[in-house]
Amino acid sequence: MGHRRAVKARQLLAALLRIGWTVAWQIGSHRRLTTDATDLIIDVNGYFR
Repeated sequence: MGHRRAVKARQLLAALLRIGWTVAWQIGSHRRLTTDATDLIIDVNGYFR
């Protein structure tokens, strides 16, 4: 099992926004991000599709 560095959600969000991701919608603290490069959508709460 590999070791992964823990990253706080705020740091991850800031990094994704810096590289071109945008917030598709937000309800309270729940945000869904999207990018024009792919159809990948990431929920900041840990889900992706």
